[in-house]
Amino acid sequence: MAGGGTAVGLGLICGGARFEDGILLFACRLSTPGVPMRIPSIALAFLAFAACNSEPLGGPTLPPHDIIIVSGAETKGAAAYDPNPTVVSLATHAKVIWANDDASQHTVTADDGVSFDSGNVNSGEAYSHTFVATGTYAYHCTVHPTMVGTLVVNP
Repeated sequence: MAGGGTAVGLGLICGGARFEDGILLFACRLSTPGVPMRIPSIALAFLAFAACNSEPLGGPTLPPHDIIIVSGAETKGAAAYDPNPTVVSLATHAKVIWANDDASQHTVTADDGVSFDSGNVNSGEAYSHTFVATGTYAYHCTVHPTMVGTLVVNP
C-alpha cells in the first residue's frame, strides 16, 4: 500500500499512531471519496475506547494478598499463618501468595484435594494461587496437619 499505511476499513487508511501530551493520535486519511467523515470518526472513537479499557482479559488486576508461614509454624497450629486468624476474605481474581518464613518445609493444600496444592514449599520460597471462583476454601499443610486456614472468595 502506498505510504506504508494499513487499511482499517470504512475507507480509512492509517499509517501509524503516536502519543502526544498523553493522547493517542492516529495518522489517518480517507481512502474513498464520498465516505462521510463521521463514519470513520465513530470507528476510530470506538477503537480508541476499546484500546484504553484497563481491565485485562479474565478479570481485573488486584493487589496480591500475602500470607506468611511464620517461624516455628509447625508448633503453632492455626496461628501458623500471618495474618491471623487465618480466615481471609478476597474478591474473585485475587492472587494469594504464601511465603514460607519458617525453617521447615510446608505445603499449602486445599482440604478438597483438588482446588490447589503447592507441593513442597521450602524455607524462603513462596507459592501463589489466583482464585477465579467464589467459595470458601479451607486449606492445611500436609506435613503439619494442625496448620490450617480458610479463604472466602466473594464476587
